[in-house]
Amino acid sequence: KFSFEGLEADGTATIVVTFPRSTVRLAIGDQALDYLSAQPALLWMDVSLGLILFGIITTLILSRRRLSDWRLFRNKMTPRNTPPAAWPPAIVGVLVRQKLTNRDVVATIIDLADRGFIQFAEQPGGLMVAAKRQDPTGLYPYEINILRLILRGDLLEESIDTDALAADSNKLVVEVYTLVERMGVFVSNPRLTHLRWRTVGALLVVGGVVGLLVTLRVFPDPPYIALFWLAVGLLGVIVFELGSGFTAYTPEGHHLASDWLAFGRYLANPNPATPDELTYRLFPKYLAYSLALGVEIPWLQRFKIGPFHPPDWFIPMDAVITPEHFLESLLKPTKQIGSAITNTIFPTVD
Repeated sequence: KFSFEGLEADGTATIVVTFPRSTVRLAIGDQALDYLSAQPALLWMDVSLGLILFGIITTLILSRRRLSDWRLFRNKMTPRNTPPAAWPPAIVGVLVRQKLTNRDVVATIIDLADRGFIQFAEQPGGLMVAAKRQDPTGLYPYEINILRLILRGDLLEESIDTDALAADSNKLVVEVYTLVERMGVFVSNPRLTHLRWRTVGALLVVGGVVGLLVTLRVFPDPPYIALFWLAVGLLGVIVFELGSGFTAYTPEGHHLASDWLAFGRYLANPNPATPDELTYRLFPKYLAYSLALGVEIPWLQRFKIGPFHPPDWFIPMDAVITPEHFLESLLKPTKQIGSAITNTIFPTVD
């Protein structure tokens, strides 16, 4: 009890009490909240920028492998006019891009046609696809799956069924990456590497969002610690987007990737096709490889010097067909199939 003398009825008294150190003990959680909320905004800004900088530096360090790869490739880019190996186009695409894309699926479909397993015929309603060879001997499991997927209907466009593709697409992708791993061109399975980095990125994003929401609810205004969680989320986005390209090549993988890119330079040669190239009908033979290597347009341009003859496995509606019409008629539905397959992959690791 306290008593005061000379204090008027409506007066105010202030009591100042000094306690010995550690007399009042807060819970550990309350102490932490009190300490963190007392830190100035400049400190949290410095910590946040440091965290982002750490993520960028880590990404750059990991990217050095890719940069060294491309420097090595540039030093060995003398064009070569034959493929380095009898590899399926999809495997070539994964080798040079480190991931499976819709280009590789399209290249596989065209390769199956060039090898005599299917043929295409233009129809008013779309591009008809039909099986020419029933025996799948000589095909890899993923090629058999693609063959089965595109033969669901008479028209290629009728094969696009997202629900039906979902399960088969994941199996197909696993088969491709497993085959790439067995070939020994990467130090680890690219799909597992992509999945690992994207999982880390996703966890950082989720952690940043959850931390931000908790901070806004628990800490007093202004909650400067929110800057830290924003930085965590941004770091997660960086890792998620860039981390899928950090699969290291083996020495053999370096050599083969360089050779395939040199072959791509030959396909992209701006000079018209030579008489020998026209005689041996190299256009359909290497069309699938040009797609996998991303040079199908310059490869097509080389064969515009005379009358264009489409491959035997493509039956046009008109007797005379231009190279541009051929490529558009062929690629439009096949790219739709390729995109449908790659877009239904779950989890999305590429």
